[in-house]
Amino acid sequence: FLPERELSVDATRAWAHGWGTVFGVRERDYATGDVTGYSFTGEKYVSDYRIAYRLDHSRQAGADAALTHALALTWYPNDQRSLGVTLGAGEEIEIIGLDQLLRTSVANVTFSGNEKLSARLSLSWWLGTHEQGDFYRRDYAGLSVRIGL
Repeated sequence: FLPERELSVDATRAWAHGWGTVFGVRERDYATGDVTGYSFTGEKYVSDYRIAYRLDHSRQAGADAALTHALALTWYPNDQRSLGVTLGAGEEIEIIGLDQLLRTSVANVTFSGNEKLSARLSLSWWLGTHEQGDFYRRDYAGLSVRIGL
């Protein structure tokens, strides 16, 4: 389930008029094989909102490639708070046996937020669902506390 090793590098660039881009490369090593991924994100800030599109291309060693897409909308009503929703769709390829691959469609939706409580303390939360073909649906929720040093 989790990789034995993972390395990722992102390059971020802010452009004029609220535009930004992120390019990423990610290498994950699993017991059953290696996965290399490339991603591109384009984003635009308009007033109190951020609209972003992300395209991920991953390739499993010796296998076919898969694409996923994500569209995110985040609202920043003030400097202390953000609320967002992310919609995702695409496909995943998994090794299920010797030279046997399984390609499934995936879809997800995640609601998230961040609340800055002080200069050093903030809370982040997320709530969502992830569906993988007809195999399963996973619902999730999370809360994290960030403490600045």
